[in-house]
Amino acid sequence: IDFDVFPDRLTGSNASDFVANFTSTTGWTSTDGGKVRIENEQDFLFIRSTVDNSNDSIANQILGGTVSDTAWVLRGSLNITDFISDNASQKVIFIGMWDTSQALGVGSNQDAIYLAIACDNSLGNNTGLAWIANVNNQVANNKAHDADFTYDVFNPMVEGRFFFELKRTSSTGVEATIYGDKGFTDVLQTIRATIPAGVTGLEYFKISNRIDVATGEIGATIDELEFWDGVTNVCTFSTAGVQENGNTDLNYCNENIFYPGTENNSNISISVDLTPSNISDSGFVIRCKIDVVNNNITASNAPLHWIGLWGSTAGAHGSVPQSGIALRIDPTTGDYAPSHGVLTVPATGWTVETAFTDLTITNGAFFLEISRLSTTRVRMSLYRDELFTDLIQSRTFAISSSLIDLRFWGIKNRVSTASTAFWEVVVTDVEVWDNENYADSFADHRMLETQVRCNQQGVIEANHIFNSDDQTNYSRRNALNGANTSVTAGERFLGLDVTNTDADNFAFLRIENRLGLNALTNQNNVKANAFGPANVPDRIEHNGLWRRTNEQVNKIEISNDGAGSYDTDSEIVVFGTD
Repeated sequence: IDFDVFPDRLTGSNASDFVANFTSTTGWTSTDGGKVRIENEQDFLFIRSTVDNSNDSIANQILGGTVSDTAWVLRGSLNITDFISDNASQKVIFIGMWDTSQALGVGSNQDAIYLAIACDNSLGNNTGLAWIANVNNQVANNKAHDADFTYDVFNPMVEGRFFFELKRTSSTGVEATIYGDKGFTDVLQTIRATIPAGVTGLEYFKISNRIDVATGEIGATIDELEFWDGVTNVCTFSTAGVQENGNTDLNYCNENIFYPGTENNSNISISVDLTPSNISDSGFVIRCKIDVVNNNITASNAPLHWIGLWGSTAGAHGSVPQSGIALRIDPTTGDYAPSHGVLTVPATGWTVETAFTDLTITNGAFFLEISRLSTTRVRMSLYRDELFTDLIQSRTFAISSSLIDLRFWGIKNRVSTASTAFWEVVVTDVEVWDNENYADSFADHRMLETQVRCNQQGVIEANHIFNSDDQTNYSRRNALNGANTSVTAGERFLGLDVTNTDADNFAFLRIENRLGLNALTNQNNVKANAFGPANVPDRIEHNGLWRRTNEQVNKIEISNDGAGSYDTDSEIVVFGTD
């Protein structure tokens, strides 16, 4: 069978709490509420660079001022609402990370990394990415920014919405990307810039305007802001197949699934359809991070919650006939327990195993793994770390063989009586394997390296396939034991071997992975030939390319075109860096 790789886990600190739907002004400092303010009732941030000839700003200090000077990611949406220009004025809105909450032209010099939306002499100017060491002088000299970015967001209408991402990739590296969609997949333009290492202490998210004279106007609303500290890449959660019932929220920016408890006697659920992955009825693995962000387990009648794999997306637990294998969370008793069964209405036929004794409900994070070992056996494990090495506790138990067609990963609850008790959780880094198949992709790193171990049953033909592209977009030059064996062009894959693999194979593949360029590859591998010390292994080298320049490699499959199959312990590991 084929097997894929898993995505980079999101590490670092997620500081997204300051953006939550803009329902509160807490933490925000504004110089002019008429022009820069939080719209509590409409849930967005409003800014206008207008006719009173004054610079204004709104700011929020992130993580108490402990933002990294080398790695962070900022994402959000910007909607241009009005755009009025004349030939004598310039209006600019700056959006980014700053070292001060003050408006431009106030106090000392200001360092920042930002996008700038400019309204100048002609309708429809551009955005600019810049670092600035001395805003005061630039403003005094009638300079808005040092622009390295030239994407026309107006096109050339007065109104327009787009999504932006700013990254600090090192002390001197900055990237900016404009997207056309909320899922941050439709890349419109990306640029990278080098800045001086002295741009430090950017602890404030700030939006500021700057105007020259009291004519002309530019207005915008900003929403869906997310900020991650300590990381340079963020995996997005695929929205395909997502179904929500009730008060849940799938965060499209940072692949969080927020799942609150309930106080109004309503059952809620959120699920993702994994049908394209063809989840096996005899073997799969699910992993995720569970972070209890708020709990109230003092009241009675608290709702129960389940996280796992289900046979039905419709409704919450016990509301419609369904089957599943899931971790049950019981706020009333304060424990976590494996549970499973073929559920009827009302909620009969469900089995709850002995609860985990080494973990009780508390605010904080842990990591869940559910492994289906066979049609009748499941192992459920809790870990303290994202590498799934520091085991808290594990249980293996018998299940019914009638638990089949479990194709929805999801979170469900059940409540019988309205209660003030609640339990809120953020679920991240969801990973699903079907045997060795993995149902997702990894981040777009510029440098990748894979390590592949192929243990064969019969004769296999192992091939690298990037991003599920099985068209004739691959070429390679091969060498076997130092000899120039062959050159192939227009293949549907990059072969792992020179010929079919009839013996165990261990390969390293390095990929130079940059958007806009061919993905260049270099591979070295060892083929066992036959067992025993008297047999000398083969040495194989490949140099290849993948010519899809409009995308980066973010998924790697090792397919099999041979008559045999991969044996136990076949494995692929992917390393990535920028």
